[in-house]
Amino acid sequence: MATVDSGQLAVELERLPRDVAAAVEIFLRVHGLSVDALADRLGVRPDRLSQTLSGDADVTLRALARIASALEAHFEIRLVPNPRPSAERDR
Repeated sequence: MATVDSGQLAVELERLPRDVAAAVEIFLRVHGLSVDALADRLGVRPDRLSQTLSGDADVTLRALARIASALEAHFEIRLVPNPRPSAERDR
């Protein structure tokens, strides 16, 4: 059985929160909403929501569900293979 590549795991743990934060920020901008408005809908302080959306915080699935619900939206998630280095492709 294959083991988890710790380097790839570190990359994903860094990338996923940033991707989620960017998706929420784009949604807010497109729909003319502010972080303050979303924080109000969620019943949290704007600084707390900003911390969550900074991309540095561990965001739970429950938090994502609350954000989506507050925005009357949903997340779409795709899992795609990483590009392989050219040396592996040539084998």
